[in-house]
Amino acid sequence: MSLEELGRRAVACKHWRWMPGMLLLPHIDGCECCEERNFPRRAARLPAVFTTDIDVPDLSDPATLGCLLHLVREAYKSRFGPMRVSTQTNIRGEWYCNPNSGGPKATWHATEAEALVAALEAAP
Repeated sequence: MSLEELGRRAVACKHWRWMPGMLLLPHIDGCECCEERNFPRRAARLPAVFTTDIDVPDLSDPATLGCLLHLVREAYKSRFGPMRVSTQTNIRGEWYCNPNSGGPKATWHATEAEALVAALEAAP
């Protein structure tokens, strides 16, 4: 799965929101109005104002991945506070995310970002 496809899956989640410091993938659609923005850029302090419907998060960026982990933790919070969320890898280099909330059984994914997006998609 490409980074763009994975980022679009994340943005489509009901618990998704843009957070300051997230890195956006460069636009590759040739949009003239966005031509000057066709370089990696960070979401500004007010991401809802400075991002558009064609913006896609760069889930290969460590800061953006950290924001995604935060969104997963928020999505699985309970009345007792944030849930413990961990990502783990096996000897084959596959990843899974365990929100530790009694939700669906964890499944293995090719990358940590894929595991986190799958957890965000499955969040109640």
